[in-house]
Amino acid sequence: MIRIGIPVRSISGRYVVNQNYVEALRRANAEAVMILPTTDLDSILPLLKGILIPGGGDVDPGLYDEENTLSDLIDPVIDRLDIALIELALKHQLEIFGICRGQQIINVALQGSLIQDIPSSVKTKLDHSYSEHHSAPTQGHLIKVKAGSRLSTLLPPEIIVNSYHHQAIKKLAEHCSVSALSEDGIIEAIEGPHLLAVQWHPERMIEDPLFQSLFDDFIQRCL
Repeated sequence: MIRIGIPVRSISGRYVVNQNYVEALRRANAEAVMILPTTDLDSILPLLKGILIPGGGDVDPGLYDEENTLSDLIDPVIDRLDIALIELALKHQLEIFGICRGQQIINVALQGSLIQDIPSSVKTKLDHSYSEHHSAPTQGHLIKVKAGSRLSTLLPPEIIVNSYHHQAIKKLAEHCSVSALSEDGIIEAIEGPHLLAVQWHPERMIEDPLFQSLFDDFIQRCL
């Protein structure tokens, strides 16, 4: 079975991986492998076919040369783990799929920057922090998928997604392109050589085949 590495998150003294990521990968016929801050990355990378960078706390603004204004739940150990993993994966041309914070830390690892707090920095009526999406969505917000992008082969030109973030990409990293935007201009998805990342949480919506298809496509590209 294809093995996909997922860096852990640290919560209340425990290393954790959200079960939704594990289930989404299982449905795509792949096995999740937890990667700890103590894991020897050079040794484990040859055993993996891809890397999934999940959601989590805010990225340290110092990593993109800004002072901390409204960033919270920063964990330097996890930041270092994510960035080291992203850099090694790209060096060895492993496929990367980033989700929420995953998109943000990929952008930072590739020399981009972040909006530290959308509500105080962007004039918008959209609630990016708490909206919910189910199979028949009553909340959430619309995104527009760029024609000709990799994402456009998986999702329709417009689709409603969930949203659990207060940060987002500001300066886009070189060698990446935008593949989806919200109506207020927030970057909702990016892609580049061997990577795709989204700002929302498709792992929470895998009962919808459209969102499970993001994981299926990721695993197919890992073969």
